Amino acid sequence: MKTVVTVLTVISVAVIVVVAGLLTAEGFDVAEAKPESTISKAEIASKTKAVHQATVSEKIVTKALNSLKAGDLTEFSDFAGSDFKDCFAADGLAQVFGTDQQTTAAFVKAWCQGARYSVVSSTQSGDKATVTLKVSGLELMSYLQNTLGEYQQKATSGLGEFAGMSREEITRRAFKDTLAHATSVDHAKPRDITVTFTKRNGTWEVDDPIELAAAMFPGYLS
Repeated sequence: MKTVVTVLTVISVAVIVVVAGLLTAEGFDVAEAKPESTISKAEIASKTKAVHQATVSEKIVTKALNSLKAGDLTEFSDFAGSDFKDCFAADGLAQVFGTDQQTTAAFVKAWCQGARYSVVSSTQSGDKATVTLKVSGLELMSYLQNTLGEYQQKATSGLGEFAGMSREEITRRAFKDTLAHATSVDHAKPRDITVTFTKRNGTWEVDDPIELAAAMFPGYLS
């Protein structure tokens, strides 16, 4: 009887060794395998978490915003519409700012690149859709205005290098120094903004993008 038990034990050990060898040969790490009972809830959740499927309207607005963050205003202008385009026309901005178009373009690019956003939620039902975003624009206009005010005061008081400076010279200097510090300028307080879309003739169109545009460029649009 002892002989039979011993033989069976040897056979069992041999089978285990052979199976382990086969599993290892197939790339299965026996040492790292976990019994199902030892897998944490976090691991299970990470494996079963549903992948977010962006709606068409969400793709439209995020594409425009990503282009904006890359420093290109063109696609966001198309998204935001004619009123926005008028506000950001290069020649008009140069007149508003009192500087040349090259400086204006550099200022707007820095403003665009400072934009921040994240998608909070998106919905779509029938011919209506919404995308809620958390957004924060760069307070570049406020920084520029404060710098201009400071330099004008120094010029009026005849202080240092600003003594005798003309208004145009002060403006150029303020823009130059603002752009030099653009990456360290504060952002506006983050806001939740919901953008609505309507499907017309098979195409999703934004209803009113101005609130989002205003949040991207604080201090300029309202």
